[in-house]
Amino acid sequence: DSGPAHFAAMTQVHTLTLFGPETPALFGARTPRAITLWQGLACSPCVNAYNNRQSSCTNNVCMQKITVDRVFDEASKAYLARSAKHEVLR
Repeated sequence: DSGPAHFAAMTQVHTLTLFGPETPALFGARTPRAITLWQGLACSPCVNAYNNRQSSCTNNVCMQKITVDRVFDEASKAYLARSAKHEVLR
């Protein structure tokens, strides 16, 4: 959930963004080309403007819960959907 994801959202690039201590409700890309992964834990978002972007969290469980398998699955689905769309256009 950083600058590169926001810059990519201004282009035709498809993105997959992982949100941990911030919320995609406020900072997620508003484009159909963006996939957002967020666990939505009770403690999240723990970093925000109201606490000066500081958190006492010492265990980034919000990021640990986003598994490599989940990221790979979402990226694969997006790739296959995009590939299928391009096949139809040929």
